[in-house]
This record gives sequence, structure tokens and C-alpha cells, in this order.
Amino acid sequence: MLFRYAAPMPYFLLLPLLLLLAIASPLLAEPRQLHNNKAPGWMASVGKLTVPGQKWEDGERHHYQENCSGTLISKKKIHDPSDTRHSARYVISAWHCLEYYNDLSKAISFSLPNSEIEHNAALVISGGSMNADWVLLRLDQPIAIDAPIVIWTEPASIGKTTLTSAGYSRDLMAADNGRLLSYHPDCSVTAIASAVITTNCRAAKGASGGPLVAVVEGEVRLLGVLSAGDGEAVSLYVPSDQFARRVAPYLRR
Repeated sequence: MLFRYAAPMPYFLLLPLLLLLAIASPLLAEPRQLHNNKAPGWMASVGKLTVPGQKWEDGERHHYQENCSGTLISKKKIHDPSDTRHSARYVISAWHCLEYYNDLSKAISFSLPNSEIEHNAALVISGGSMNADWVLLRLDQPIAIDAPIVIWTEPASIGKTTLTSAGYSRDLMAADNGRLLSYHPDCSVTAIASAVITTNCRAAKGASGGPLVAVVEGEVRLLGVLSAGDGEAVSLYVPSDQFARRVAPYLRR
């Protein structure tokens, strides 16, 4: 298991699947690319989330660090169309990245690609479980952005739109153990339901909380948040309509 699943798979089903993946993996070409100056502009809003955590095991408290991905989001622009300036202060990620965050004296940090600046982030609201694996965080200060990402409120209407996934996957050697942002262009939805979007996008641990994005009529839209997957050909996303209504009041502030 490369990154978090919503529920464990029965062993008699898991073993054949692992064998199949072991045989197929060498045959699968790597579709991901590293973020660079030729990548779509909106990817400058996909950052690395570092979460300090602690949990009890065998009566002892253990400290550890969770590395995930998150996306700066903003409301639709409703002012002067000639004004291209935008700022964003809220980050969407996955709830399970903060599952063991219980020491509020330690800050969550958020950093954007090609930047050494770390912004403190605070928990605002979340789905609260793997059944609603999303979280909204507020940065200590707004960040100027060129290509705003808005929440797609009707992901079921996606059709055959071309998609892109992004995140800080730790399995990609060229990404320096998840230090660098990578993305999978031209991946697609294989199934969609009210609780999960199944895709053939490739991602791994470290990319959890990363975005599934489509560009529709020139607007960059967030379709979902990465929750789980097999690290090869299946990635599961929380649909954006699960959290759109709950986070909207914060984006209007």
C-alpha cells in the first residue's frame, strides 16, 4: 500500500492484485513529469504540506511528520474583468493528512514549488473521516497567484474532459523523494460516484491531498482531492461537490 486507503482490502483479494501489479509494473511507462517553467501556470498553486503528528502505540507516544500535498483555491473573480490580480489564503487537502495532528503548539507548514518560504497553516474545517477525506486550511497570510483555481461544483458533468493530477509523490526518483512537484497530464476518470472519483492518474504517498484539475472555457477547476490509490493505475479522489458548499463561506471573506 503506497498511500492511504479508505478501507483495507481482504487478503485473499489483495495478494492476486499485488502479484498482477508486480508483473505489470515494468511494462507501465512513467506518465508523470516534473514541474518546471513549461508546466501549466496553475501548478504554482500546488504546495507541499508538512504536518507534525503524534500517536500512541503500545502505551508510548510517537512523534512523526506527515508529508502531503495541498492546493491554493480562490473564489470566482467577480470584479473588473481587466483586473488580473488574485490572492489566495485557503488550502484544500486531505483530512487523513491531519488525522494525528493533535498538538496545536506545532505549526503545519505549506510551501509552494520553487520557493523556500514556509507559510504557517491552521485547520479551519474538515470532513472528519476517511468517508469525507478533505480539509480546509487557512494560511497566516495571503499569497499572490496568477492562475486562480476554483472549485468545480458539479464534477459529475465532467464528461470526457482532459484532466491533470499533481502532487509531491515520494516514489518518483526524479522528484527527489517527494521534494519536487510532479504531475500526470492527460489522465482521465474511469468511474464516478457521489463519494469517490476513480481515475487512471498515477500518484503515490506524498501526493495525498493533491488536486485533480480540468481547464474548462479557460477557467481552472478543482474536480477533487486525492485520497487513496494503488500507486500505479488507480487513484481515488474526493469529489469537489462534497466540500464546495461548506468551504464557500470562507472563500467569500
